[in-house]
Amino acid sequence: MPELMRKRPIDDIRIIVEGKRNRLFLVPKEKAKGIVQLLDDYEIAPESITRKEAFKDLHEKNTEAGSSLKGERYTAGMTQNELAKKLGVTQADLSKMESGKRSIGKAMAKRLAEIFKTDYRVFL
Repeated sequence: MPELMRKRPIDDIRIIVEGKRNRLFLVPKEKAKGIVQLLDDYEIAPESITRKEAFKDLHEKNTEAGSSLKGERYTAGMTQNELAKKLGVTQADLSKMESGKRSIGKAMAKRLAEIFKTDYRVFL
């Protein structure tokens, strides 16, 4: 069967490496265990850094609220289109919120907080 026609195994692990160019890898479960073991020594405990520190590079480009939104979306592994559909807004409007060109507002912040299971005030 040609390579493009072959189905991917269901038990692949999705790994996203963020940087100048985000990269997505689908790694067989058994190989992913080795990658996790390799990275264990470099893990940063979630409670050891603040949201502000985690998204510092985004805050430099956008507003704090917008970069928190973008960071939460990245963390959830969602595209702008996926999140926009969940929110019932256009992808362009979501992009403006992330870049700080459009305010998020309290009602929208509460909807985002529900999706990302966080406090709505991080988006204000």
